[in-house]
Amino acid sequence: MHGPLCEDGTIQGLLELADLPYVGCCVLASAISMDKDMAKRVARDAGIPIVFYVSLKYEVWKNETQQLAKRIEAEAGYPVFVKPAKPWLKRRGTQGEGTQSAQYGARRCVQI
Repeated sequence: MHGPLCEDGTIQGLLELADLPYVGCCVLASAISMDKDMAKRVARDAGIPIVFYVSLKYEVWKNETQQLAKRIEAEAGYPVFVKPAKPWLKRRGTQGEGTQSAQYGARRCVQI
C-alpha cells in the first residue's frame, strides 16, 4: 500500500484499533514520515544532520511573500526546491533558480 490513507498511519491505526497484528512501522512513525516538516524536525532534534529548509504556512507566505523570499534567497541561495509538506500535493513541487521561480513554486504548492 502506498500514499495517503495507507502509509500515513491510517491503516496501522485501524489495525491497532481492531487489535490485529501487522508488519511495518507504527502509527506515529508512519505519520511523521509522511510530513516533510515534522520528519525534518524529528531528525534534527535527534541530532541527524539535515539540509537547510524553511517551512511556511500559507497565511504567512501570503502576507509576507517578499520578505520570506529575500530570507530564503539570503540563507539558502539558488537553486531551491519548493515542495509542499503534505504527501498528497507532492507532484506540485518545483525547482527554483531565482526569486521569481521560487515564488512561482511556492504559489503552486499552496494551490488546492
